[in-house]
Amino acid sequence: MRRRLLLLPVLALLFVAYGSPGVDADEEAKKAPAKPLSLEEAVAQTIEAAAAGDTATLATLAAADNPDPWTVVDELCHRGAHDAAEAFAKVSDRPDVAKLPAYVTAARTRESDEASRQMLAALMEAMRVRSVDRAQAAIADLGPLEETVVRMRLAHGRGVFLQAIGKFKEAEDVLLAAADVAARMGWLRRAFDLYTSAGTNAYRTSSWARARDHWKKAQELAVLRRNRADAAGSLSNLGIVYQMLGEYDQALAAFEAGAQGLAEMGEEVAANQARSNIGNIHFARGDFDLAIAAHERVLAVYEKHGNKVGTARTLGNLANAYYGRGDFP
Repeated sequence: MRRRLLLLPVLALLFVAYGSPGVDADEEAKKAPAKPLSLEEAVAQTIEAAAAGDTATLATLAAADNPDPWTVVDELCHRGAHDAAEAFAKVSDRPDVAKLPAYVTAARTRESDEASRQMLAALMEAMRVRSVDRAQAAIADLGPLEETVVRMRLAHGRGVFLQAIGKFKEAEDVLLAAADVAARMGWLRRAFDLYTSAGTNAYRTSSWARARDHWKKAQELAVLRRNRADAAGSLSNLGIVYQMLGEYDQALAAFEAGAQGLAEMGEEVAANQARSNIGNIHFARGDFDLAIAAHERVLAVYEKHGNKVGTARTLGNLANAYYGRGDFP
């Protein structure tokens, strides 16, 4: 009997205080970014811009995260458009793409990786139809890690597959090894994603110290990439695992920095979730006055946004803190 693959989401943030803020759909629609180009569109526009010497368009394309510049360059090289790939790779000084020119140079003489591309296509199709057997067959002969985009995507896919079938330790090992290679290549965005996912799998097996180490590396990459959202999310992850390790000073520092970063980006409700975690830390340490002050600040924001779930949860937190302080009815 064919087995079906249950795909689990890869967690990027693991806030202790769960819950979604109230959302105004019209406001969200106004703030929604333009739809990113498909890989095919980005490749076509890059070839056209390179042929015309249009560095402004090339710079705009290279500045985008979606599609990932590394996958754009990889596809250009696969099609033999090395000159366009080189022009694209050299036009930006972002840390994410600093090593792309060297990658293009190496790709000019690299042997065909068509077999790896077929393997990747087979894995993606197997995961699309959620077939465990087909996914296992696709990665059966994966072989050693290599510093190429396709092999990194294959390793990432293998880690996601292992996570999806509940083999969290194996997934962690695969994702961590791939993260180290991606970081060495200079593919920082992919390395960030891989370290984050490795930490998530370590967290799922209650391996707090390993999760901390992986998320520290992700945090460092987020700062290097100057990606404030990723940096704030990584700090929230770190705060949680520090809390699990009983390292409350570090947890507080991480949550406070994460909340500040989110607030500076205008993400008031997300920052409020981090502040709720701060209140929980104070409560765990028996600092009930500080816990009450933190949760009262959180409550004010939830009430302002009409977030009933967050309000109810925070009232419960406040009740616990008052009880801990000895303020009985």
